[in-house]
Amino acid sequence: SEDYSSAAQGIFNGVLTGLQQNILVNRFGNESALTAFQVNQQQILNEEKATGQLLGEFIPYFVSILIFAGAMGLAVDAIAGEKERGTMASMLMTPIRRRDIALGKLISLVILSGLSAAIYIIIMVLSFPIMFGGSEVSELSIKLNFGQIAGLVVLLLGMVFLYIAMISFASVMAKDSKSAMSFVSPMYILVMVVGLISMFGGNDSPETY
Repeated sequence: SEDYSSAAQGIFNGVLTGLQQNILVNRFGNESALTAFQVNQQQILNEEKATGQLLGEFIPYFVSILIFAGAMGLAVDAIAGEKERGTMASMLMTPIRRRDIALGKLISLVILSGLSAAIYIIIMVLSFPIMFGGSEVSELSIKLNFGQIAGLVVLLLGMVFLYIAMISFASVMAKDSKSAMSFVSPMYILVMVVGLISMFGGNDSPETY
């Protein structure tokens, strides 16, 4: 469940391989004559730490991309799309405050994106045994206590709010859906890069805040 353990295992296997070759060459003059010894390997995992590392590597990447992709289509169509079709102008003519129109759009986008994020996580957690069938990962049982679930929900809501705000701002600045998508595409690439960083972040524990 630690990266340095895997690295140490690789170094140790290299030492044993060299030792076996030296023994066979010195005694028989041929390293392929027979096998000097066998190395038996057994995985010793801290299940809780291994599960946490697995979730920490995959969930931020996939969920970030899926949330952003889902919010991208909804937010662009709800704001830039309505400006392009002319329905936004007719909506502004109605006796409704602009703040209520903006909040209505943002709240509905947050709800839909939040539901999609929850569905993505449930599907990912359920599909982990299938994705990693036959490996030690498939034997891990994913158990989250109430505090961890609450923290995950808060993080997801924060991500949803952030992505909706970014895409909505780009849609407001754009004249039509096509130009809005051109504004949002660099943001999408940035989200992918940030998600990839979480998969190669090492074992450093971040501060709680």
